[in-house]
Amino acid sequence: AVQQPGPKSLIPVANQKSSEPIQEPSSSLTVNVGNLKDGFRMIFPWEKAAAMALFERNGVYWLVFNEPVKLDFSRLSGPYKFLLVRKQQIPHPTATIARLTVREGYTPSVARTENEWKIDFRLGEAPRIANSIDIQPQPASAQGARVFIPAVNNGNQITFTDPEAGDQLISVPLYAPSWGLGARRTFAQFVVLPSMQGIGMYTRDSSVNVAVERNGVSVTADDGLQLVREISK
Repeated sequence: AVQQPGPKSLIPVANQKSSEPIQEPSSSLTVNVGNLKDGFRMIFPWEKAAAMALFERNGVYWLVFNEPVKLDFSRLSGPYKFLLVRKQQIPHPTATIARLTVREGYTPSVARTENEWKIDFRLGEAPRIANSIDIQPQPASAQGARVFIPAVNNGNQITFTDPEAGDQLISVPLYAPSWGLGARRTFAQFVVLPSMQGIGMYTRDSSVNVAVERNGVSVTADDGLQLVREISK
């Protein structure tokens, strides 16, 4: 059957559905590390501007940049390997994606200085988000019932597979730092995951369409989006 296209996005989608082997990025980025009184800092010294997302699912943090590069974690050795207990880069043709598992009790906050991104993992603190991203159900929009997530200065929509759950995750990295959603939002047909930076989500219905617009992210469905929100677990 021919799949009908969803709403046209103003920004092209970067996805990971091709069966062709994914070539390793030609450039690499060494992740620097710094010691904090109550944790540690990961530093990503990009040479150019890159949008970033950091969100959590089932105890794993997903790190997404909208530029492809091979991450070098070699400096996260010694005592840091007991704090960042697992790190895995997921191949993607147009983005940088990594799964991070941190020792229990450490929570992240995100900052950016020029092109350099920083993630601070601190012990015993709630995740810090300077700016909260809103979620706006719009039952009577021009596209029919939809949910709109305002997020300006965004990067491309990036789709990839969660190797443990086996489903597709959707991320929209942002250039502006410390914009996130502090809590999981569960709807009947999709879930928006808690994030410290940018947007991470997955759909529960194949009819759901996610489109990145200039001023945010639109979620619609072919037969109309169900706006009854479920109780988040």
